[in-house]
Amino acid sequence: RIFKKGALQKNNKSAETQLTQNDLYSIPTTMKASVLGSKFWKKYNEQQQLQQKDNKNAFFKTLWYLVAPTFVPAGMCQIVALTSQIL
Repeated sequence: RIFKKGALQKNNKSAETQLTQNDLYSIPTTMKASVLGSKFWKKYNEQQQLQQKDNKNAFFKTLWYLVAPTFVPAGMCQIVALTSQIL
């Protein structure tokens, strides 16, 4: 639906073919930038206090903390998909 509407706006500039806020995917509240930003800085400050000299490591640990809940399940799904393609 969204691709068809997007393709129509190239030739037709009317209001009904223009993409609107309602056409976009609504993300969960926990994935909003303001929530993720506050989580990041809170965890980053905790990591910095634990590792006074190695700030680079604190940065990567903080990123892993934020992305692991999404990337680990996605990785498992990818493993299942690749395994099913191979077999």
